[in-house]
Amino acid sequence: IKPMYTGTQEALKNFLSVFGVTAMTYGWTPLILAIPDVVPTVPPRPARNLLTQYGMIPIEDIRAHAMTYVGLPVCAAQAGEIMALVIVKSLDDVPLRKLMTKIETFTVGGRLNGPLMLKVLLKQVTIETRSTVMNLRKQLIELPALMIELNSDVIVFNLKVDDICNHLSNLGQT
Repeated sequence: IKPMYTGTQEALKNFLSVFGVTAMTYGWTPLILAIPDVVPTVPPRPARNLLTQYGMIPIEDIRAHAMTYVGLPVCAAQAGEIMALVIVKSLDDVPLRKLMTKIETFTVGGRLNGPLMLKVLLKQVTIETRSTVMNLRKQLIELPALMIELNSDVIVFNLKVDDICNHLSNLGQT
């Protein structure tokens, strides 16, 4: 994936957009990126998309889903490994080194797993805490000051607002 992902919050939206196109091209979304709940809900909830709802999917659910296909002679197993390789090849040096310190977290049965690797990467980039949500909401409250800071550059302002709203949405907030 070009350009290489630098691991910053600012570059995350572009990385996920380009990665989403790659996922659609290779058919990963229905195979390995649609994560079902480990504990069934009533009424049953459809599987969640890791690319768009990563903040609402616990890593345990992703690992449980991976355990259903890793090591088996099925397309999903191959897709999980290829996805991991695509992620590795997409990262700049700094986020790659940081990610590889957590290799045991995204290894299943001795094999790298792309969905788990993606979750770990996203968690490193977007620390999913209550303070993150509060900080994002504070940024929304301070939009008038941002407009002044940007000298009324509406295009840059709208991009920043869009990033804040997308981040909140990915964390399951409205």
